[in-house]
Amino acid sequence: PSSELRWYGRANVIFDALNHNLHTREPSVLEVAYPAAILAASILEKCPKTAKSMQKKFYDGLMDRLLSEMNYEQMLKLRTIYAHALKLWCDSILEVCSNYLGTYEGEEAQDRILILETLEIFVKTCWPRMKFRLNQILKILLQLTYELNLENAPVKNKVK
Repeated sequence: PSSELRWYGRANVIFDALNHNLHTREPSVLEVAYPAAILAASILEKCPKTAKSMQKKFYDGLMDRLLSEMNYEQMLKLRTIYAHALKLWCDSILEVCSNYLGTYEGEEAQDRILILETLEIFVKTCWPRMKFRLNQILKILLQLTYELNLENAPVKNKVK
């Protein structure tokens, strides 16, 4: 279980070992290393100690590395591996968008607008894969519409 990996510090050891393997240019190694490193990062990010500080150093480091590698890669096999690893973040991005859009922070908050802009950029950038995410995105937008209608509805018998 992931809690045991965190408890005994094995998740850090595994993540560090996998992180060193991400510096290789061997497709067979990277094909296994990126998904495993992302999984190890997800275990480490759920650690209660780091959750309080809200630092996402494991995911951020992986995402920065992946994006910088993708920008300049010419080998087709490596491009495919990098694209597959990037796909693993799609669900996380949509989950975050859903959580932010479902939370009302008051009239002054800009969270929802910024997340809608993020969702727009995500859809425009990843448009070829959106047919696989369409139901999830429509559900998020429908939930937002429902929440906005509830917030703007007149309240009867308002307690003062």
